[in-house]
This record gives sequence, C-alpha cells and structure tokens, in this order.
Amino acid sequence: HVSITLQNINYPGLDITGVPFLLDRALDNLINNAVRHSPEYGNIIVSCEIENGHCCFGVSDEGGGVPAESLDRIFEPFVRLDSSRNRQTGGFGLGLSLVQRIAKLHRGSVVASNCPNGLEVKLNIPLERGK
Repeated sequence: HVSITLQNINYPGLDITGVPFLLDRALDNLINNAVRHSPEYGNIIVSCEIENGHCCFGVSDEGGGVPAESLDRIFEPFVRLDSSRNRQTGGFGLGLSLVQRIAKLHRGSVVASNCPNGLEVKLNIPLERGK
C-alpha cells in the first residue's frame, strides 16, 4: 500500500520523439522501484517538468535514499545496495541500468539524488515543440 501522486503531467503541444515501448518500460521501472523501496503507506510522487528543451520525468519515494557515494553506481548492471535498500525487496539490479540505456538511446539522461525522505530519479528526454 503506497500513495502515488501525479504532478505537472499535462503539457499539450509537446512531442517526444522516441520508442514508446522503451519509454514506457523506463517509466514503469522507475515507478516499480519506488513502490518496491517505499515503506508501507509511503508516498511516491511522479512528476513531469519541462527543463532546457527536455521532458523531465521525476519519480521520488520515501525509501530512505542511498549513500551519496553510491548514487552513480545504482545505474550499473547488477548493482544492489543492500545497506540502504532492503534485500527482501527483490530484483536483480538491472532496472536502473535499463532506464539509463533507454535514456541514452533517446539522447537523454537519468540522474538520481537523495531527497529529504528518500530517493528521486529523473529521466530527461529531449523533446520537440508540437507542429
């Protein structure tokens, strides 16, 4: 049981050029990670902002975050930070690696940062103004 809040999701006239299945998979991985690592009755925020010609999807959880020195490592295949993320949550450590590969395929990026109550991951994908 978690609460998911959507923020700033409606941006008419914007067009992201990409592979819909892969972008859907990336967002699905981010949301599933947030659900997996949030405490019961925790809050997850899914947001969408337009920044510097990119559509920036953000997913934040209340899972306690990760050690600052490990933020870049979480995008490596098979990396699991058991000291900060509970091993009982499952997974093989491939989800965020896949998100990063999808972002790069779309000429975008993904970045993680600790927020006051957990972890926030932002997926940045270039966009084009609607025709």
